Amino acid sequence: MFNPIPGGNAVIIPNSAITIADLGTMYSLNINVTNFGGFYIGGNNSKLNVCRGSTISLPSNISGSTYQWQADSGSGYANISNTGANTGTNTAALIITNAPANLYGYKYRCVIYGITFSQEYQLKFTTSREGGVSNVWENTANWSCGQVPDDSTDVVIYAGKSNYPQFGTNTSVRSLKINTGAPVTVNTGFTLNILQ
Repeated sequence: MFNPIPGGNAVIIPNSAITIADLGTMYSLNINVTNFGGFYIGGNNSKLNVCRGSTISLPSNISGSTYQWQADSGSGYANISNTGANTGTNTAALIITNAPANLYGYKYRCVIYGITFSQEYQLKFTTSREGGVSNVWENTANWSCGQVPDDSTDVVIYAGKSNYPQFGTNTSVRSLKINTGAPVTVNTGFTLNILQ
């Protein structure tokens, strides 16, 4: 017996032993069954690391005839409607268009038939330093998202790139992960604020 979707349990009787393989960063589950219509197995949370301003489609991954998407901004889940960036709030897939910075950290889920919940998605804005153009932090062409990171962005600086960043302005980012061998320079007279 396992919990395939938060809110309900199901019993599956396999034709043979269930095989679980440890793949290092995840597990693989092999179940052989007959006369079974299908089922959903998923994690409890899927982090969405996307570019700020992206258009995102969140699938419910479960079938039903009534859907209601909900969001949690930190105060608990509440139903959402087709306003602002949200469309498809009563369909199998929620679309978030031009995701604004203030949605960082929001969690989303879909309620099917008013009682069954889809997996949870958490929205985060992430960019990495490509550095193919220059060492100037403020040059949009140096970033994987094509935009300068701000205080709603998690930033990753990888080693093995050219033109490591130098700050020539006061800058704030949500978080900054610098891999070993990836130097970052804050020029004299400027400040780098890391909020998290």
